Amino acid sequence: MKKVFYLMLCMIVGLCATSCLSDDGNDNNNYAPLTQEQKAAQIKAMSGLYNGWIYYINDTTNMNDSTSISWEVTPNDSALTIFNFPVKILANGISRVSDSRKILMEGGTESVSAILHPYANTSNTSGLYTFWFFPRDFKMEFTTEYEGKDYDVSVEFTDEMSAYTTDWTSSSRFYAYGEYYESKMMGYLLIKSVKVGDNSFTTGRATLVFGKKTY
Repeated sequence: MKKVFYLMLCMIVGLCATSCLSDDGNDNNNYAPLTQEQKAAQIKAMSGLYNGWIYYINDTTNMNDSTSISWEVTPNDSALTIFNFPVKILANGISRVSDSRKILMEGGTESVSAILHPYANTSNTSGLYTFWFFPRDFKMEFTTEYEGKDYDVSVEFTDEMSAYTTDWTSSSRFYAYGEYYESKMMGYLLIKSVKVGDNSFTTGRATLVFGKKTY
């Protein structure tokens, strides 16, 4: 448990996996890319159903505005599908007086799918897998209802970003990166922009998915 908690802290502050995991003076000289067979084996090991949380990265607490979610990793297509992504989390970074924010806050849940791309890490920790976490086409589109009217919503994700604090005074660098260890998974889902109807917002917000496999 201490190891997993340590990994989570490393992800929250946006550090590189090897800086958190390698404590043996590894100088990366033994690094070798994963073979296709190794990638398939890691995806198979990670496959299954998960229950957990999605956290909006908050500059005060780092893990605020959490909402329970569930997802599945399927080995045939290397996909991770969140079944109940909370639409309200998209409202972060949009003015509180904006009608678009009000629409998103009442938006319920939607599904979002991402592709996992495992890659080799230099840790000696057995069973630790690292991967890139890319939403399909880096987009999500859906329609939501608010006060009897339908609104088209479009979300653009990114693979890296500088996510601003809630008061827009500073930022941290985040990457679409994830880890799996002892049936626990975590990964960054990076929201670049949100469009509600004809109104577009460059929100630049990072979220963290964290949970445990149920089977």
